Amino acid sequence: LALLTKKYRALPIDVVVTVTKPAFEFYLRHGLQLWPGARLVFHGLPDPGNGLPTVPPNAIGLVNRDDFGGTLDLARRLQPHARRILVVSGASPLDLELEQRARQIVPKLAGAAAVEFLTGLPLAELVERVATEPADTIVLYLTQFRDRDGRPYLPREVLRAMSDVSAAPIYGLFETYVGSGVAAGSMEFY
Repeated sequence: LALLTKKYRALPIDVVVTVTKPAFEFYLRHGLQLWPGARLVFHGLPDPGNGLPTVPPNAIGLVNRDDFGGTLDLARRLQPHARRILVVSGASPLDLELEQRARQIVPKLAGAAAVEFLTGLPLAELVERVATEPADTIVLYLTQFRDRDGRPYLPREVLRAMSDVSAAPIYGLFETYVGSGVAAGSMEFY
């Protein structure tokens, strides 16, 4: 806060762009002090489920709509005989927030398929584990920004590594995964 106060003290700011929930929350706590009169443009807020986040009157932006249902419906149509759904996510707060919603939704949509969650595995262990899945498994990759040991990742790099060894198609929720090994998904494009 002190660094940003010093940096922007003499510089009038018209627009502040936040990406992800932590940046949005920082703006809510300190934005009026740091950038008085600035408008807020936000992106990357997680799907709020039943309630929208509190948005200031000087703000506009996009809230993610994570379409678990549409993605699983698509996966079930492409793999009608799938007996397992493997959900992969990381261990950062953002990863766990998305996984929490998946844990509420995916089992209800799984039908007779068994559901397993892999959370925060280090990349080598994750790749080894995904490589053992049969081709009739639905792999739903959420995000992995950190593993359980705190190592940072770019989610697309994790996806590429899994895709290189997976016999099963990997499905995802984000358009940024297209071209990085995702087979399909119900995604928003911005």
